[in-house]
Amino acid sequence: MKEKVGMYHYCRRFTAWAVYKCTEVNERGASFSKVASYATREEARNEVYRLNGWGTPKN
Repeated sequence: MKEKVGMYHYCRRFTAWAVYKCTEVNERGASFSKVASYATREEARNEVYRLNGWGTPKN
C-alpha cells in the first residue's frame, strides 16, 4: 500500500499493538509518529478504522 501523509496504520510493538500516523513521505521512505498502544490487534484495528474514517471493520 502506498503511504500517504495523515493516514493511520497499526503494527505489533513488543507485547502490544501500536497505532501510528504517517507524518512524512519522501523518496527514501515514510516517517511515522506513535499515537497510541493497545493490548489487542482488534482494538488497534478498530482505532485505525475510526481515525481514517473507514467506518467499522467487516470482521
